[in-house]
Amino acid sequence: MPSGEIALEKVMSDEQVPTGELVLSSGGDRIFPKGLAIGRVSKVSQGSDNFLNIQVKPMANLSKLEEVLIVTKIDERQATPEQLLRFANRPRRRLLPARLHRRILEAAQQRLLRKRRNPRSSLSLSLQLRNLPNNVALTYTSGEQVEVYRFGIPATILIPLTAVFLQAFLPLRLHFFSIFDLPLLVTISFAMARRSQVAGIFTGALIGLFQDALTGQPIGLYGIAKTVVGFGASSLGIKLDVENAGARLLLTLGFYGVHEVVYFTIARGMIGMHREWTWQHEIGSAVANALLGVLLYALLDRLKQRT
Repeated sequence: MPSGEIALEKVMSDEQVPTGELVLSSGGDRIFPKGLAIGRVSKVSQGSDNFLNIQVKPMANLSKLEEVLIVTKIDERQATPEQLLRFANRPRRRLLPARLHRRILEAAQQRLLRKRRNPRSSLSLSLQLRNLPNNVALTYTSGEQVEVYRFGIPATILIPLTAVFLQAFLPLRLHFFSIFDLPLLVTISFAMARRSQVAGIFTGALIGLFQDALTGQPIGLYGIAKTVVGFGASSLGIKLDVENAGARLLLTLGFYGVHEVVYFTIARGMIGMHREWTWQHEIGSAVANALLGVLLYALLDRLKQRT
């Protein structure tokens, strides 16, 4: 459409389609994965032949696309298995989402195996296809395939400040609260959402240094530990699905351990501070922070903005 929006066709007029409704891929064609966000309904009007005219605003920013595929002619001929394999294994395969690329490759393999009825040919072909994934990056995820979020300026400033102030003063009144590390959880949340290693490093460093200043620690102790965590969380945020509670729980457990190892290493090995390590306390604190983190991340998700 001239406005850059897309038309959703073949929807009966008796269907209730509200404006703002999210449009997802169904996966019924067995090519594109189910659940891909296509866009949101921007306008609904009555069309002809008992169908609705529905306009959808794409989720992707079409003005920032670097490469497109223009279809100039529709050919009803079905691609041969050999053509599918060549397409899946071409040098520019990383432009394809990993799941879509895997489906193209698997479909081509199955059709080739059905085509070859000679047992010897099938055996040699099966061995060839079995070795093919070694040359194909099926698990590759590019930076264009992950959703990157940001926080507004007020949230970017106020959330870390609030976390550090609470961490500095709440344990003085509520001693049990000392097992939590709110600045660490905020660092992990911001780093996973932004998915930028540079932003993760700066976020961890600034939050950690501010925590050092308010809690009376040697400057740089929390700063270095949270810088390491910010870098790691942003790196994994690019490669993994960090939007579900299970992954967030496991990542928080892991990064709490990394934070404590870096903290104790610097405190005891480089500064000479006396810090006692007890496995029971550290494991309990890791679990408590992971559970609190899942709840905190869900609250912070409401403040995230898609870039």
